[in-house]
Amino acid sequence: MQGVVEHVQYGIIVDSSLKFDKHISLIVHKAMNRSRLILKCFHSGDRVLLTTTSCIYVRPILEYCSLVWSPHFKYLITKIEHVQRYFTKRLKGCWTAVEQSISGISRTSTFGY
Repeated sequence: MQGVVEHVQYGIIVDSSLKFDKHISLIVHKAMNRSRLILKCFHSGDRVLLTTTSCIYVRPILEYCSLVWSPHFKYLITKIEHVQRYFTKRLKGCWTAVEQSISGISRTSTFGY
């Protein structure tokens, strides 16, 4: 019998050492592409519209079966949070000089986390 390097079950990629690094990289890539598409297609600067659109189209990608693959390494958590930081940096009024110096608490409250 041959060993399996990785297995996909219910859309979640698990490697032979039971790590989800490849899965998290894939969902972050999908979510970044979706965020870029939203920012490119919606030319209005309406923060409410853009955050609602992001919550509808981007968050489900990042949160699908998160109870199974929940990251516990800091570098994986940072990788997932990068999508939100990328999106909020480009919204008017979400990224000010004061917020650049703090951890981003006010930006995360924008999305209802």
